[in-house]
Amino acid sequence: MSVTPLFHDRHAGGMALAQALSQHVRRPGTVVLGMARGGVAVAAPVARALDASLDTFVGRKLGVPGLEEVAFGAIAEGDEGPVLEGVHDYIGLPRRVVTTIVAHEREEMARRIRRYRDGHPLPSLAGRTVIVVDDGLASGATLTAAGRALRRHRPARLIAAVPVASTDGLQSARATFDEVVAVATPAPFGTVSDWYRDYDPVSDAEVRALLGRAPAPEHREHAAAPAGNERDVAIPSTEPGFTLVMPGELGMPPDARSPHGLVILAHGGGSSRGSYRNRYLAARLRLAGWATLRVDLLGERERDADTDGGCASTSHASRADSSLPRAGAWTMTLRVRITSSSSAPAPAPRRDRCRGCPPRSCPRRDREGRTCRPRRGSPRARAGAVAARRWKCRRGHPAPQP
Repeated sequence: MSVTPLFHDRHAGGMALAQALSQHVRRPGTVVLGMARGGVAVAAPVARALDASLDTFVGRKLGVPGLEEVAFGAIAEGDEGPVLEGVHDYIGLPRRVVTTIVAHEREEMARRIRRYRDGHPLPSLAGRTVIVVDDGLASGATLTAAGRALRRHRPARLIAAVPVASTDGLQSARATFDEVVAVATPAPFGTVSDWYRDYDPVSDAEVRALLGRAPAPEHREHAAAPAGNERDVAIPSTEPGFTLVMPGELGMPPDARSPHGLVILAHGGGSSRGSYRNRYLAARLRLAGWATLRVDLLGERERDADTDGGCASTSHASRADSSLPRAGAWTMTLRVRITSSSSAPAPAPRRDRCRGCPPRSCPRRDREGRTCRPRRGSPRARAGAVAARRWKCRRGHPAPQP
C-alpha cells in the first residue's frame, strides 16, 4: 500500500499530538508516560507543551514464532496476564508456546525497566491525570495491556494519546481508557510506520536522554527472539547447473541449548523459504529443540526453467545433505532430517507399503479400493484374506500376507 506519510518523525508527531491534547488537558499534576521505546520520543514534546512530568511505561508485543512482526497479544509491567488478539485463535497457538513467549518477553521487560528507570518504581499515580503516549495505535493490544495495568494505580483520569490510529484500535482502546486522543485516523490503515517518513528504532541511550537521565554503560539492545535467531548461510552446490550456491537461513534453538538434530526445510518450485508458513514452521521446530535450515533448492533461473511442477528441485535435494559438512563441522554430530515444506509434500516411506508404489496404491487394498485386511472377528475376514492373496501390484510387488 502506497501512502503519503503524515509526520516527518516521532518528534513531529509529538508536536501535533501536544496541540491536540492542549485543548483537552490542562490540569496540575498531570503525568505523561511514554510507551518504551518509540512512544518516549513522542511523549517528550507532549510533556513539555503541557508542563507535565515525564516518565516511561514498558509494554511488550507478543510476536508469532518466526513472524515476530505479527502480534498475537501484548503484556505490560505490573499486569498479571497477556492480552490476546484474534491472531492467537486463528493460528491456534498451543498454551506451552504462549507461556514460553510470555516468559521471554517478561525478562526483556524487566531489563528495560532497570535500564530506563534504574530499577525505581513508577511515581505515584493515584488521583492524578495520566496520559499514556505511543507512536501509533494499530490493533490496540499493547495500549490495552498498559491501560489495564495502570488502572491498578487508581488514577483520577486515564487517557491514551497517539499521533495516528486505526479505527479498530481506537475502538479497542476506548474500552480501557477514559479517553483516546488521535491526531489522524486514516483508512485503510496499514502499519504505523507507513505514516512516518523517518521511523528508525529508538535506542536505549536515546530513551534515557529523553527522560533526562544520565548515560548508563552500554548493554545489548536487541534481545534474541523467543524461538531463537537465524543467520544467513550459503551452501555450495555439488552438482553443475545454474545454481552455484544455495542460500538459506540457519537457526538454533533458544537459550543456547544443544539441539536434538537438524531439520532441513527444502523449498523447490512454487514455494520460498521466506514465506510466512515456512518461517512459522521453522520457529516451532526450534522451540521444540531442533536446529533448522530453510534453503531454496532452485535459483531464479532454475525456478523459471522448472516447468514440471517442481520435479527439478527433487533431484537437487541431495545437494543440501551432501554439502552440509562444508557449512560447519558441527553438523556432522547431528541427526539430519530433510522434509519438503512446499505445497506438495514429499512422500514418506512406510513399511506397510510396496516400495516404489504411490501412497494410494498400498498393497493392503484390493483392486476395488477395499481394505485387504479386515478387522479381526469380522465375517468378511476370510474373504478379505482371499482378496489379499489374489491382489497383484501393478509394478510386480508381492501383496502382504493378511
